[in-house]
Amino acid sequence: IGNLSSLKYLSLGYNQLASIPESIGNISSLTYLGLSYNQLTSIPDSIGDLSALEELYLSNNQLSELPISFGNLSNLCCLNLWYNQFSSIPESLCILTGLNYVQLQYNSLTG
Repeated sequence: IGNLSSLKYLSLGYNQLASIPESIGNISSLTYLGLSYNQLTSIPDSIGDLSALEELYLSNNQLSELPISFGNLSNLCCLNLWYNQFSSIPESLCILTGLNYVQLQYNSLTG
């Protein structure tokens, strides 16, 4: 999948994906990534290399944390993390000043 360097839109939702290859970070032109409704427990660190990414959908997985590199997604404006296993808001979100739409409902967030 990392060889699709000109790809802008990738939707892999509603599958039984348990992992995403590190090579996903090679798709530098990607602006939309849909990974909702899978079985993901982690996201590869290379996600931070997707510098053009604007929309990321990760709802309905088994995620409890995001990689530190997530903070590199400076163009990200839309993020959906609902129905996962987060117990706190990931710190890497705090530096993404371009975010204008974040969904975190249906997790296990505590004060």
